[in-house]
Parts: sequence; structure tokens; C-alpha cells
Amino acid sequence: MPSRIVKTRAVVLRTRRMGETSKLVTLYTEDEGKVKATAKGARKPKSKFGGALELMTEVQVVCYLRDERDLQTISDCDALRSFPDLLTDLERLSFGSAACELIDRLTVERDPNRRLYRCLSGVLVGLEEVGATQVEPLFWYFQLRAAEALGYRPELNHCTS
Repeated sequence: MPSRIVKTRAVVLRTRRMGETSKLVTLYTEDEGKVKATAKGARKPKSKFGGALELMTEVQVVCYLRDERDLQTISDCDALRSFPDLLTDLERLSFGSAACELIDRLTVERDPNRRLYRCLSGVLVGLEEVGATQVEPLFWYFQLRAAEALGYRPELNHCTS
């Protein structure tokens, strides 16, 4: 089957080294859900990807998607929003990383959920903007909203039994 080219917004959930110059990237995209892809040449000093493929970065990505493959190919990537304040504060970094890991572990590949994407990008923006006392409650709020977006809405108003 021929590959189709998809241009979509995504949040980088995880990156790993792959070979000498490439990266294996896990993205949560707005239109395609979770996608694992290779970015060939991303670790070269003069890479066309630059610093776009770093953890917790919101990007505009162009991918070649093939249904019969588990690993897709990234052809182009531009950073839309990075979160430098998350990287300088250990508490914010840990909650941002936990949000990305939560999405990575609770979702299956190629199952789009725009609501979940908005929750993830929203919590990353919020973690950078809120005061120090609001960081943990914001993360708990994100967990409830993510559970609801995945179909596991908890009942908190009264006992269900």
C-alpha cells in the first residue's frame, strides 16, 4: 500500500537514539493519535530538525504513514512551542514528563483523540504559566481530564454503589 503524507500538530512524548545520526521519536499527534517514527539525520549538528524533536515540544510535523508498518518516517518538523521554563524547574519538569509518560502508556498507536491532544498541550502550557503552589493541582486536574477523554470518567459527586 502506498504511503500517505500527513501534516499535523504533535507533542513529542519520547525520543531515543537510533543508530549514529537518527532518532526514534514517539509523538502524540492531533490527527493520528500516537505515532512512532524515525527522524533520519536528526542527531547531526546541522540537522534540518534542529531542536524541534525534544521532549515536551509542540511541533508541526510531516510524516509518511504506512498502515503495514509500525515505524513511520518524519520528513519535516518545525517547533511551534517549546517550554523552556519547564526545563529549568525540577518540579515542573517532573510533572510535564509525567504527563507525557501517562499519554504514552495509556494510548495505543494510531487512535486519534483530539480532546486528549488538547489536554496534553494545555497542561504543558499551564505548567509553565501557573504559580508554584498550583503545579500539583493542575497535574491532578489533567489526570482527571485525560481519564475522561479516554472514556474513564470518575464519579466524584456521590458513591456509585
